[in-house]
Formats: sequence, C-alpha cells, structure tokens
Amino acid sequence: MIDKFKEAFREEAYELLAQLETILLELESAPEDAELVNAAFRAIHTIKGSAGMFGFEKPGRFAHDLENLLDACRSGKRAVDKTVIDLTLRARDKIRSMIESDESGGPFDAEAQAMIQEFRDRKSVV
Repeated sequence: MIDKFKEAFREEAYELLAQLETILLELESAPEDAELVNAAFRAIHTIKGSAGMFGFEKPGRFAHDLENLLDACRSGKRAVDKTVIDLTLRARDKIRSMIESDESGGPFDAEAQAMIQEFRDRKSVV
C-alpha cells in the first residue's frame, strides 16, 4: 500500500516538475510576470509539502530552500533573472533525481549542498 502512495507522489511530482520547466522557460521572456512567479512557487511548495507526507524527506528539505528563494522573488525582495531561472532548472533536475532514487533522508551530496547554498546566497539579491 505504501508503494502505491509513493508512486502516486512520484507521478504528481513529475507532472509538477514538468510544469515548472514550462513556467521557467516562459519566465525567461517575462521575468516580471507575477502569475508565472507564483505558479513556480506553488509547484515547488506542493512538491515540498507532499514529499514529507510520502517519505521523501530529503527532496522536501531541498525544495524548502528553493521555495524560500522563489518566495523572495514573489515578494519583490529578489528579481527573477537568468541566474534564478538557471538555478531553478538545475534544482528541478536534482529534485527529480532524488525522487527517482527514492532518497528519503540523510545528508545531501556535495551538488545538493552547493545548490542549497546558492539558493540562500541568491535570496536577497535585488
């Protein structure tokens, strides 16, 4: 039964990650579009919330830091630019990889740690 729920989470997460990619590509031409920024935030927020419920604690923690960066963009504390878009696209791939490999807990690998630091460093740049 648990595997069924985990698989349902994976399917939803993959759909949200695909939507996120589309949103980010649209943001490249319209970085000030508040609706697009909100949609990107909601996709990551949903993944973060669902991940923990279904035993994907590590992707949830990773998504939390990305969510904070996107929230800074939503609130105007941080402009959406190529750096944010590229970082979020890389994070999208990392989240997918974590979900595919069924990573639930433990420490992040060096790539994930570096990305989390980038999320935090970029959060306050306007």
